[in-house]
Amino acid sequence: MKKSIFTTILALLVFQFTNLQAQTESYDAEYLKLVKEYTLNADGSYDFHYFKEIKLNTYYAFHRLFGETFIVYNPEYQELKINEAFTIMADGKKIVAPDNAFNEVLPGFARDIAAYNHLREMVVTHTGTEIGCVITLDYTVKTEKGFLPFFFGSEEVREIVPVKELNIIINVPDNIDLKHRMLNNRTAPAVTGNEGRKAYTWTFRDVPALSHASNQDPDRKEVLFFSTAKDMTAAYFAFVNQDAFKSQPGPAISRRVDTAVKDKKSDLDMILALQEVVIDELKLADIPLIYSGYKARTPDVAWQSANATGLEKAVLLSEMLKKANINACPVATVTNGWYSTEMGNPAVYDGYLVQVNPKETGRIYLSVTQ
Repeated sequence: MKKSIFTTILALLVFQFTNLQAQTESYDAEYLKLVKEYTLNADGSYDFHYFKEIKLNTYYAFHRLFGETFIVYNPEYQELKINEAFTIMADGKKIVAPDNAFNEVLPGFARDIAAYNHLREMVVTHTGTEIGCVITLDYTVKTEKGFLPFFFGSEEVREIVPVKELNIIINVPDNIDLKHRMLNNRTAPAVTGNEGRKAYTWTFRDVPALSHASNQDPDRKEVLFFSTAKDMTAAYFAFVNQDAFKSQPGPAISRRVDTAVKDKKSDLDMILALQEVVIDELKLADIPLIYSGYKARTPDVAWQSANATGLEKAVLLSEMLKKANINACPVATVTNGWYSTEMGNPAVYDGYLVQVNPKETGRIYLSVTQ
């Protein structure tokens, strides 16, 4: 009887292992190891270290998904260093990426946006790719002090393919209080200290791939947020302490406001007229704020360039409305589950609107993109 039970349990374990292996191989690729490490230095600068080992299982994996790696950075504040890039082919042969495998281009989202044409995207073309090969890439991005208003960031746990082992590491000086918040995952960090530093390490194993379903609810995502801001109030004041939120629009903007509202009789008509100006007359510069250091250009500079990010449009529209004697202010939108008064982190902002209070309707929020 005992032998029969043992045999049954062993058979179930073999089945589960085989089934798990089959599920993994059904994906185009699998990360064998993935490391994302942030280090805040004593002088306020910080480093981001990225390491991946990924096994490719299909032709689609290296023709479409993982044959190249794209690294966007801002060379005015950041320096990129490729530490290692090589491929272990299915027969064990090691192919080191040659010099011509590294090519810098302008990121697609910065095209035709002159103010952001200094951004760069390193395209790493992985050589020796085939079914069964393992790609290794290791790089570091060093960021100068002052690029961000303070040290913060976010990392999503899941990828589009499974991950055998994922490590997210945040290193800070001993005298720095790191705030962190993990959503939809109970993994807690291991906290260690060494030579005046604290290291917070989250280790995940056998991470399932992201669902292919479209329109996924952000509230369900497994995301780690981290920050050195005391709370959301401190983060807010650090974020708005830049010229874009303080400067007064010049005569060119004032004249455009006067022209847009001269025939309008009601607050709502003036609001909608100015909203139309900002949407139609300034091209949307869809630049992720992480690459501008969460900085915005002043309304005058954005107006003269005829393009603006979502944040810049919100600030500009607010100032135009004030010129028309309508009280307005830019606001950030945040996914419900991501907001916390104790977690000061601009990475939770997912959009920008303008709040107004027309006499006819009471408070409303205006889109600056549509």
